[in-house]
Amino acid sequence: AYFGAKVLHPSTLLPAIRKNIPIRVLNTYHPMGKGTLIVRQRQPTKQIVQSIAYKKNITLINIISTRMLQQHGFMAKIFEVFARREIVIDLVCTSEVSVSISTDTQADLTGLVQEISQFGKVTLETQKTIICIVGQGISAAIGIAARIFSTLEQENIPIRLISQGATQINLSLVVDNETAQAAVRSLHKTFFK
Repeated sequence: AYFGAKVLHPSTLLPAIRKNIPIRVLNTYHPMGKGTLIVRQRQPTKQIVQSIAYKKNITLINIISTRMLQQHGFMAKIFEVFARREIVIDLVCTSEVSVSISTDTQADLTGLVQEISQFGKVTLETQKTIICIVGQGISAAIGIAARIFSTLEQENIPIRLISQGATQINLSLVVDNETAQAAVRSLHKTFFK
């Protein structure tokens, strides 16, 4: 839901999750179908990838700084700027001397960029889309990432950022808005024949 499935807002699920109440989502066009059952503990299945969602109009904020290398507290300082300006972060990807942060805020980022420029060189990339491939145990499943990357390579779709969270249930990619629909369609063909 967080990464684009427009049926339910993520916050609406929290009370049901807390009380262990299952939620059934039905297709408006096929209400007699079995739909999707959202439960706290999912039953194991052979189908690793369960859904693909996307979120358009993301901005990537890239910070490159050699001062980041072997420095404690560097990331905390950057995140503090985002927190003070009340800018929500979606994804974070780091290397030894750079960090890329995605946000879907529609706020003017000029002040943010000026402030975090004290930490390093800052660039913005707009008109991006997060594609989230969801499935229980996706991070441990051998070959899933290869199939994802191969599919996008065949469609000549460049990937701007890759993030795999600690929850082990999703792999997120950032692509250009203009290639997002083709990417999602191709991934659907690969995983949901």
